[in-house]
Amino acid sequence: MAELDQLRSSIDALAAQRGALGDAVVDQALAPLLRRAEELEHGKRLADEGERKHITVMFADLSGFTALSETGDAEDIRNWVNACFAQLGDVVKR
Repeated sequence: MAELDQLRSSIDALAAQRGALGDAVVDQALAPLLRRAEELEHGKRLADEGERKHITVMFADLSGFTALSETGDAEDIRNWVNACFAQLGDVVKR
């Protein structure tokens, strides 16, 4: 969290310059620093809390692929594999 600590220090130092620089300048300069600090804080909260997601994993064992890939034309094999994954992808989406 060294980046977050450094950001907080920079934010505090810049905020202390309001009298000399004016609100408009300080606010504009602080905006990206505050956004980045929030991103880091949010990421830390997610890491602390954990997050569950439902995922779908597709695994395809294409029978005879190795032998075919050793002797077949590369473009034909690519087209064949892409066609297989397109059909399998439709099943996963449903």
